[in-house]
Amino acid sequence: MSGHLYEPLGGGRFLPTGLTRTGWNDVDQHGGPPSALLARGIEHVELPAPMRPVRIAVHLLRGIPLEPMVLTTGVERAGKRVAVVDATLSTDDGTPLATARAQMIRTELVPVPDEARQDPDHLPGPPESHPPATMSPPGTTWADTSLERFHLDAVEVRSIDGGWERRGPGAAWIRLDADLVAGEPTSPLCRFMAVGDMANGVSATLPYGPYLWINPDLTVAVHRRPEGDWVGIDAAASIGTDGIGVVHGTAHDAFGSFAHIVQTQLIQAL
Repeated sequence: MSGHLYEPLGGGRFLPTGLTRTGWNDVDQHGGPPSALLARGIEHVELPAPMRPVRIAVHLLRGIPLEPMVLTTGVERAGKRVAVVDATLSTDDGTPLATARAQMIRTELVPVPDEARQDPDHLPGPPESHPPATMSPPGTTWADTSLERFHLDAVEVRSIDGGWERRGPGAAWIRLDADLVAGEPTSPLCRFMAVGDMANGVSATLPYGPYLWINPDLTVAVHRRPEGDWVGIDAAASIGTDGIGVVHGTAHDAFGSFAHIVQTQLIQAL
């Protein structure tokens, strides 16, 4: 591991490290780390029955600065089979920065036919057999290349058929190489939420430099628990002429697909 994304300050407060920094500027966080921290809060909520999040919708309400944040959670509905849980990240003065709402469903053993569980959808692997991605393609200029950034320093990306570097639909294996919170293990769901936000980059259709494309949200639907450290993302983006796009992707582990990803995009010419 190459460090941690957040330092716990007590009382639900967390201090982001430089490893959470975005690539779009020098002062805000990448969308992945806050999404993972919200998922961590959701996973820690006590419910009437064993449940897990099956859909999480994250809204990144504004640029999230590299400053202390307060994580709060609440239960909108707590049934025995389904529940709805909310999580919010705010500044110390109470200004909301990001929210998440999770659909929870009870977990129990339900025997199903083998053919119903087959998943022929696999990404080529193992991840280490693919070359490291070029994380700063030609024409990419970050405001200050000496600063730590999430996508450069907290993750390892292996490119499948140049899927990270080229424009258009792409695929890559991604591994979170930092702990989410210092001093505690990172759950498989939180690892996925941290790197799942990178579908926006894997699916880039526009050149770096003349454009920016920022996703103000991240929605995932998880049909089974991910396994292993690597997450494979196969994603494509559809864009219109009114400055709006949509990313749709599938997340994989060594055993096949385990989740789907949807993001909207704010597209702007620079």
